Amino acid sequence: RDLYAEDRPGAHNSMSFWVAACFCINYVMGSGFLGLPAVFHDAGLLLSPVTLLFFMWLSDGTKDLLVEAMARREALARLDERHAAKLQASAEVRRLTRAGQHVPPDVAALASNP
Repeated sequence: RDLYAEDRPGAHNSMSFWVAACFCINYVMGSGFLGLPAVFHDAGLLLSPVTLLFFMWLSDGTKDLLVEAMARREALARLDERHAAKLQASAEVRRLTRAGQHVPPDVAALASNP
């Protein structure tokens, strides 16, 4: 048997458009898209909604943690930017002072702010 026959041009070992579309939708939506009705039928009317609500609650908690982490990272990034600007302004004040030049008020204010 030729194992590479389906890789050759003109091979007709393929699936229909609708089967391929169902597979794509299933991959995009997750395994529950096509399997959820069967699982609901097997688990019953009481266990299915309880399980669904539990995982909804778990997903909501995970979302909250993710949003909190993103907000903290954004705050740290802004703090780093301000700190970098202050360090740059302080270096500029030192350079201008050593050279005996006038230090612009905005640079001096930025360098002196805590």
